[in-house]
Amino acid sequence: MAAALDLRIDNSYPVAGSFPMFVRYQESSHNYGYFEQIYSELYTKINYLDLYILGSTRPNRSQTQITNTYDPCCYGGNGYLQYDEFIKKKVETFNNGRFNILSDSTHTKHELSPWALVQIWKRLDSK
Repeated sequence: MAAALDLRIDNSYPVAGSFPMFVRYQESSHNYGYFEQIYSELYTKINYLDLYILGSTRPNRSQTQITNTYDPCCYGGNGYLQYDEFIKKKVETFNNGRFNILSDSTHTKHELSPWALVQIWKRLDSK
């Protein structure tokens, strides 16, 4: 959400963080989320797809989501495939911002892995 609202953020790397509501309810009950992720007063006005687009659109801005394929807590699996291409196409229509999703299958935890950290550093070094 911070990347969507704060224009000072040029690169964001949410890890094991969120799925849009329509993916959460399909995948598993453990994807439901905490209060701040489902607060109806906010999410009836804006949805996660909007937040992903806002966090990615602007020249030289990017968002790379990292999902943990085997996350035992939440947001694991391949639910991201349901919205990945849609967001990429929307971001392309606005400007030269970028949106990507990486699926981390190197571990079975709800955390930032060494592999994911290397991917983030690679992207930052290429800027």
